[in-house]
Amino acid sequence: MSTRLGISGSEKLLPEPESAVGIASELIGNSRRMADGTLKTDFITRKKSWQLSWAELTRKQTLGVDGVVTEALRASTLSFMPPSGEGPVVEDETGATFGVDDRLSMVNGVAFIRVAGVDLSPWAGTEGSDTPYNIIITDQGGAVAAGFIGATDGTVVAGPNLLTNGDFETAGVGGADIWANWVEDASDGALANEVGSVHGGVDATKVTAGVSIDTSIYNAAATTPGWAHRVTMWTRGDATFGGRWRVWDTTNGAWITAMQSTGVTGESYVQVVKYFTAPVDCVAVRLYCFCPSTNGGAAYFDDIDVEEIGHGGTDGVHIVSALGGSIRNWASIESTFDYNDTAYVFDVNGSFFTVEVGDGDVSWNLVDTAPIRYSVSLSLREV
Repeated sequence: MSTRLGISGSEKLLPEPESAVGIASELIGNSRRMADGTLKTDFITRKKSWQLSWAELTRKQTLGVDGVVTEALRASTLSFMPPSGEGPVVEDETGATFGVDDRLSMVNGVAFIRVAGVDLSPWAGTEGSDTPYNIIITDQGGAVAAGFIGATDGTVVAGPNLLTNGDFETAGVGGADIWANWVEDASDGALANEVGSVHGGVDATKVTAGVSIDTSIYNAAATTPGWAHRVTMWTRGDATFGGRWRVWDTTNGAWITAMQSTGVTGESYVQVVKYFTAPVDCVAVRLYCFCPSTNGGAAYFDDIDVEEIGHGGTDGVHIVSALGGSIRNWASIESTFDYNDTAYVFDVNGSFFTVEVGDGDVSWNLVDTAPIRYSVSLSLREV
């Protein structure tokens, strides 16, 4: 694709930033003046690589009521390139599976992303000065979240347990109320306090399926919208079947996670660690523990925690809201973006590009106090 352009100042010739015209318009219009005569700009785009051919750059300096002085510089090349002269890096443009093993923080001040099996740290920058890459995430509904990649994230650090009596050591009032702070639904199965096989303390829960396979218990937790949460539980099966779990958004009346198997069927306790992000406006959730999906199957649960996490892991990265920024916010989150989708497409791209202007021995100093406008004619093609 080749397009002949005429760009003046910050005019937007086309609103579509992923067209050739839109890219070049934003490139010139939103550029920053550098002392060495370089124009720099930053923007987020899904396009992999663009080339600009020769151009004529006109420098117009506004001198208030005294009029306008125009100085023209003929440039033999006008280059359009990301940092270090490399093409924009795309880590994965075919889609990566997100789920309960991934960590996504959408809350202002602690934004981060960690994708299981993908090390994002090579694209990390230095917050407050140099963040040369951005990440764009698209959920299955087409909604987008985007931000600049900050520093490498740290080891997962969790807050206090948001559940009360997650260890089942405090009994309920008796009868159908077996454990304090837990809401029990035996349905046509069975619930029992377990003392013979526990992970910690002297009590655990045994959840046995009936024909309806919906026997469950749940505990409530207060949440902050956008925060990433870690669910940890110690669980075992009956040697054949294992339990299930899921998280309910009490505020919005919707399931946050699909029904999840613990994956533990053996008779020894195993720790299961999973993650979810509190959706928009979500200030309360319920953690459900379910029986196995087969009539007569039994599962055991003990020492369950739900905790906020401020870091996602050292193979993840911080997200900042601006090029070279230090504020850990996403640059943009569309209103319908799903914080807990099961699959996303994500791209990692070069964030800023440089326009270098020069012809032979011509030097250009842009140390000016008055407003400056630029106009340029160039050819831009996608490669």
